[in-house]
Amino acid sequence: MGNKLWARFGFMGEYEEFGDDMDALALALAENGIGKFERCPFGVEAPGFEQANYVSLFWGDSEATHVRDLTEAEMEMLRERLLVVAC
Repeated sequence: MGNKLWARFGFMGEYEEFGDDMDALALALAENGIGKFERCPFGVEAPGFEQANYVSLFWGDSEATHVRDLTEAEMEMLRERLLVVAC
């Protein structure tokens, strides 16, 4: 089975699986009030999701075990898709 996109919105959130659907991930960011973000060591930061309360974002296995971070190209693709869904 291939790797999947995983996100956790803040330290109190649960891990959510997005398969390989970058559009669904962008929509989830927008639904959590995120319009823009900056990369941080383990995901992204945005207003309301900063420091220890960041959005954890990675590719992982079916058990949400980290396999790798998103590449710069994937982060840019996510930013572009977020602009579309946030409109």
